[in-house]
Amino acid sequence: MSVYAGLDIGAYSVDLVTRQADKPSKARRYKQTADGHNALIAQLKKSKPALIVMEATGIYYFDLAVTLAEAGLPVAVINPKSFRHFAELKLQTSKTDAIDSELLAEYGQRMAPAPWTPPDHHHQALRSLGRQINRLVGCRAQARNRLHALKA
Repeated sequence: MSVYAGLDIGAYSVDLVTRQADKPSKARRYKQTADGHNALIAQLKKSKPALIVMEATGIYYFDLAVTLAEAGLPVAVINPKSFRHFAELKLQTSKTDAIDSELLAEYGQRMAPAPWTPPDHHHQALRSLGRQINRLVGCRAQARNRLHALKA
């Protein structure tokens, strides 16, 4: 029997639920740190999931998705809108991290999303540079606005 894992990713933690034979496990929480990611990888390697499903939300998923893929684990990064529609079809109105993790594992089992391949290191470096440029442009705009306010 295949095992499917669902990861709900937040700013400070990651919730994991595995699903085997249509039975979900109890949710486990891991910190969004290097040590937390290592503990999560160890647990996932022990479970040997056929697929690990996470949503492409915010900025928090990307580093973890890359780390899992580099560890040789099968990762699927899905569109949040697709997941929301799946939750609506399941008539799931409650929204907690544990419930989302469980639904993500079920999504992986029932919908069989394609595995995700991380961008190569050059594209990742360009992505980081682009983010830094955006931050600097934002800081420049704030500084200009403060200067304008001081002059007014």
